[in-house]
Amino acid sequence: MPLGVQDGQVLTAEEVNLLQTSSDVSAAVGSETTRAETAESDIRTLLAQYQTLAGMSSYQTVAAMASYLTTAAAASTYQTLSGMSAYATYASLGNTYAALAGATFTGAVAATTLSAGAITSTGTLTAAGNASVGGALQVGSSIAQQAPGANFTGNAYLNLSGVGGNFLSFGQLPTYEQWVQSGFSSATSPTYYDYILNPLGGNIRIGGGAKLPGNGHLSVGGVVVNKTYTVATLPTGMPAGARAFVTDAMAPSWNQVLTGGGTTSCSAVFNGSAWVGG
Repeated sequence: MPLGVQDGQVLTAEEVNLLQTSSDVSAAVGSETTRAETAESDIRTLLAQYQTLAGMSSYQTVAAMASYLTTAAAASTYQTLSGMSAYATYASLGNTYAALAGATFTGAVAATTLSAGAITSTGTLTAAGNASVGGALQVGSSIAQQAPGANFTGNAYLNLSGVGGNFLSFGQLPTYEQWVQSGFSSATSPTYYDYILNPLGGNIRIGGGAKLPGNGHLSVGGVVVNKTYTVATLPTGMPAGARAFVTDAMAPSWNQVLTGGGTTSCSAVFNGSAWVGG
């Protein structure tokens, strides 16, 4: 039974239904295309807003944005948004990240908290807060071997700084002996301070010296070699009980005041007022 006419031809019911379905499909496809175009426009709008908030330049494509993220400017923008300190180059930001991840880096790093695995620095590592090392700490393996001079911090492989420019410095002689120096390091007016061991108690044992009871004792597992003096050069201001060794005593006697100018070598003890034979 004819139900419609198209282009002068009579259409059956089946042909009318088929024509209507085709029209509905076309309308649906057009609607979805419009939605996709709207979504793309929204994405580009959001991208532009992000670029504006981040202070970036305008980008026309997502690919261009991806390329931008590998540049120094991107690193600068990221560090600003995340509240990090300024980095001079993208490379130094990468080196810092590598260091925190346990890799090797070069240059200087400043941090209040540094947590990492193995860290190797060929530059300067600065910590404004506390630094905690859970394993072995190796410092200065490439520092030249040299004797300490007046400005001894420059000859050391490790300098521990106190207040007022004072240091406890560690170094190595060309003959491989290790040295330790306490004081104010200066090329023109150095000051050398006491190096105090066990100030609160305990004994000092050297070279396998025997374990001693009490506190304040020195135990040496070998020969003790004293500096030698003439009687005239014995130090003044010593406490009673101080001991020395002289090489020019004249007829020395035990507990008698020493006189120089002779040829006898002997021990000397300061009794609180004079050096006597001991």
